[in-house]
Amino acid sequence: MDIQKLAKMNADPYALAHKYFQIISVINDLELANGEVQLLAFTAVRGNIHNPDHREDYCKKYDTTLATINNIVWRLKKKKIILKKDKEIIVNPLLTQVHFDEDLVLEVSLTLSKKPTKEKNDSV
Repeated sequence: MDIQKLAKMNADPYALAHKYFQIISVINDLELANGEVQLLAFTAVRGNIHNPDHREDYCKKYDTTLATINNIVWRLKKKKIILKKDKEIIVNPLLTQVHFDEDLVLEVSLTLSKKPTKEKNDSV
């Protein structure tokens, strides 16, 4: 088994969360667009994207519109990555078992599936 260690400095919790969701997207073949990753990261750090103040802050930070937020939320809901809980729009808790305001270490294991071996047939 080969082991490779990588380290990446991140400017703030949003950058850390963004990198985390990029990795999660690639490993799980989610094929998330950059805007979707941005919204996930922002929502994970803030706790929800339903709050009007959070939506306004998101629009300022990423120079976008409320309509764009709604479109991204709709796409992420279809993939069950974003959920609606008690009128709040949150990141699926299965993806947010980490804290983005402290250092984060991810251990990734990529395993080859074993190819079935052919059994020898001794009969003639």
